[in-house]
Amino acid sequence: MRLAPTDLSPYRPLVEQGLDSVLTVVVRRRLEKRFRCSLPTTLLWRQPTVAAVCDYIAGLVSGSGASGSADTG
Repeated sequence: MRLAPTDLSPYRPLVEQGLDSVLTVVVRRRLEKRFRCSLPTTLLWRQPTVAAVCDYIAGLVSGSGASGSADTG
């Protein structure tokens, strides 16, 4: 996405910030490696903002389940 971390808005949709289908794969795989969990292939489409992705992953790693409805597809 070529944005500096300070330019990335946590509440603006990632597609508006330059995320495309190829980058969704790269980002999802990096998140899986970082948090040592399996994430749905549709995660970044169903959780379209940084804040939503954070909430979803926080639910997974805390053991309380995912907050949101991303497919496991």
